[in-house]
Amino acid sequence: MNECENALGQCRSWPKAGHGGDDLSFVCMEGMTDNMYFLSNFEQRIVMMGNGSLVPPTSNNSPSSWESTFWTWRYYYQKIHRCCRFLEHVDAAYFSDESERTRMKVEARTWRAWYHLNLLRWYGRNDGIPIVDNSLDPTEVYIGRNTVEECLDFLNREFDEILNVQDEKAFPFLWDEGRRDRICQAVVLAMKMDINLQFKKYDLAKAAAKRLIDSRAFELYYDTESEPSDLSANYRNLFTYKGEQNKERIFFTKDGANDIWFRNMGTPLGGQGCAAPLKSLLDTYETIDGKTIQSLPASERQQYEKNPLYKPRDPRLAATYILPGDNSSISNYTYTPFDPGSSDYVGKTGASRSGYMLKKFIDENDRSTGYGSLDFPLYRYAEVLLDYVECLVETGIGKIRMLRLISI
Repeated sequence: MNECENALGQCRSWPKAGHGGDDLSFVCMEGMTDNMYFLSNFEQRIVMMGNGSLVPPTSNNSPSSWESTFWTWRYYYQKIHRCCRFLEHVDAAYFSDESERTRMKVEARTWRAWYHLNLLRWYGRNDGIPIVDNSLDPTEVYIGRNTVEECLDFLNREFDEILNVQDEKAFPFLWDEGRRDRICQAVVLAMKMDINLQFKKYDLAKAAAKRLIDSRAFELYYDTESEPSDLSANYRNLFTYKGEQNKERIFFTKDGANDIWFRNMGTPLGGQGCAAPLKSLLDTYETIDGKTIQSLPASERQQYEKNPLYKPRDPRLAATYILPGDNSSISNYTYTPFDPGSSDYVGKTGASRSGYMLKKFIDENDRSTGYGSLDFPLYRYAEVLLDYVECLVETGIGKIRMLRLISI
């Protein structure tokens, strides 16, 4: 059984927040979008994608071993191959407890589906991806893409067959806290909800979300120790050690944000200053009364340009950004990105390139070494509620449902 457990470990690839090694770096990957600026000596393809200089690799432009994002297609299909090999051979192994065999088969099938799910989202939204449900020999590796509908049918069939496993010992709705790195029914439902919403299969997504809601296994995180006037406390502390153990998280990478301080803080705080949130993301945070910054009169927009917190805004802004002049987010420290004499001055080596720093996931317990053990959430109950509401809106809402929507 130990050999099987080791083989199953080779089937997993847990996404990380910072540098992931062979695993994907989800926060770093934001550098390929308008949400974040990314600059580092690793993951150079993210840097190139972000600044518009990305070109196909050549002999003079070969990706390094530190560029796992570039190899995602190949790496995920390698993982799919390992899952298939595991499933094809695990029944030949001896188990004193058959529930353990069942658990491992469920996990391998779910990880295989997870890789297909992400490959479809990233590379096959219009053209689909190759479905691989058995190990291939070298003559079979160049198979063509399946259509998007075929991929969705495959994923939903996989999720349904997994969810039909009737063994509470091997596949509970939710594992206890000490074994949350195992696949459970809630994780599979979250995956099914996610991919179907992405491709506008609202009825399927809604049904999966409703099962999660009706289970009453999850709830939104509330920081009961914070002052009622601190509107950002719940969201802010959810992503720190204070709120790490909560009933909102469904699927997460244990210790997955362990280097977030070192990768994102500037050199005055012992970090590399690799990633910095951009103004384009900041401008998406609405005013406290629900107005977009773009809808305001020019004179008021100018005030927000000078001071993003000119008037109260979505509390998540203050929980996500460290803004110029901030002297309360980090003890004995004031962020001064526009002072030429400061090590935080925009453009200096190891300083933010945007004039903002990331506050989300930043916890002073990691300050002394730059490293820690903070978990990285992949699916949260808040997403379930929002997805369920979106499905209700897209499929039509009667009066009773509208009341339920308002209560959510």
